Amino acid sequence: PFKNKFDGMFYTINKLVIDTSAATTAQATGLFGVVDGGSVLAARIENIGLVDPAIIGGNKATNYTGGLAGQATNAVFRNVYTEGGSISGRTKLTGGLIGYVGNDSDAGSTAVKIDNAYNTADVAYNTSSGTSYGGGIVGKAKYNVAIEDVYNASNHVAQGIIASVGVTDGVSLTVKHAYTTSASLTDANSV
Repeated sequence: PFKNKFDGMFYTINKLVIDTSAATTAQATGLFGVVDGGSVLAARIENIGLVDPAIIGGNKATNYTGGLAGQATNAVFRNVYTEGGSISGRTKLTGGLIGYVGNDSDAGSTAVKIDNAYNTADVAYNTSSGTSYGGGIVGKAKYNVAIEDVYNASNHVAQGIIASVGVTDGVSLTVKHAYTTSASLTDANSV
């Protein structure tokens, strides 16, 4: 996993192409794959944008696909975006910026913070019954996630901010100052 700090200095990466659809093992697909700082908010991805990417995640049900990262914990994402293009994966674990964020338990402090971020890319995933849409910012969020000052302007998503909320208490996942042009922010009423 990526464990350090990356400052894109407000540059953009144009027409990034990643295709892991032929992979036979589970993959975390995105510019950074897996981001895990190892301790609370130690890794940082800042000041970078993807313009017109074409990112295709693996074909297994446990794949995570996002523009910047397939999976993230113990990380901060600030001043980041995906503009235009498409992000596609195999499951709801597909997001415009990150496929899967957070911890599997409610222990500890904030595991992932996303702020000042946006998405305008189409976010889709394939199912046995056809194509469905993922989350504008995040595919699935679990415990200890804080999302603030974000927006999604793609109408080709299931939910504008988070496609699937994996917590039940609504306390360890916070979303503040979020806007979307799609029908709803998340698949849960507890956020």
